[in-house]
Amino acid sequence: MSATLDNWRTPPHNIWAFQNVDKLIPTHTIPKPNSPSPLKGNPKSFDSFSIQQGDSPKLDLSAFLSHTNTDGFVVLHKGEVAYEYYGNGNTAASKHIIMSMTKSLTGLVAGILSSRGELDLKAQVKKYVPSASHLYDNVTVQEVLDMRTGVKADDNTHEYRAAAGWNPLRGDEEAKTLHAFIEKLEAEVDEERGFIYSSVNTDLLGWIVEAATGKKLAELIGELLWKPMGAESEA
Repeated sequence: MSATLDNWRTPPHNIWAFQNVDKLIPTHTIPKPNSPSPLKGNPKSFDSFSIQQGDSPKLDLSAFLSHTNTDGFVVLHKGEVAYEYYGNGNTAASKHIIMSMTKSLTGLVAGILSSRGELDLKAQVKKYVPSASHLYDNVTVQEVLDMRTGVKADDNTHEYRAAAGWNPLRGDEEAKTLHAFIEKLEAEVDEERGFIYSSVNTDLLGWIVEAATGKKLAELIGELLWKPMGAESEA
């Protein structure tokens, strides 16, 4: 079956789509370093592992990973690969979307830039992105990083996903890009600014680090994370 923007996140289309996301939505390649440092393998036995749910038969680790449609699973122990598994056509060399793990990568980039004096976490959002929605008036970069902006933006709306390029545009959207979405955003606000998980915070943080450095987020991830750690493949 063919995957499209309408169905790529749902089974069975997601099996192919999650490995070929660059064929569906705009992406940037993060190049591997000139001198990669592949992780050493030191396989460990997981023969004693078993899991049982209800009255179902017990499953060993490989059977459990197959049963749960896991695409890739790696156990690291003291910097070495203790166990490695791939399913659904994935391999050690194939690419795969990492979904919200991107939030952690963006946070790491922001932390490194802050430690280098290239990003002020105490500064107001508007210092870096003056056109951001009025909802971010008096919100700091640190609060964006911590998801404590108070902005209750729903990740699951068509408007957000279309602006992110994850849904096809219908033609009636007010914002057709993430920048426009962040500029036009209207939402309920929690004045106490408790933790509210929302992907738009990471989108805004990505915009902030780009504005602070004049570089694309993918370039920053490559420069500050991917190359220094000696990644074996491009991303």
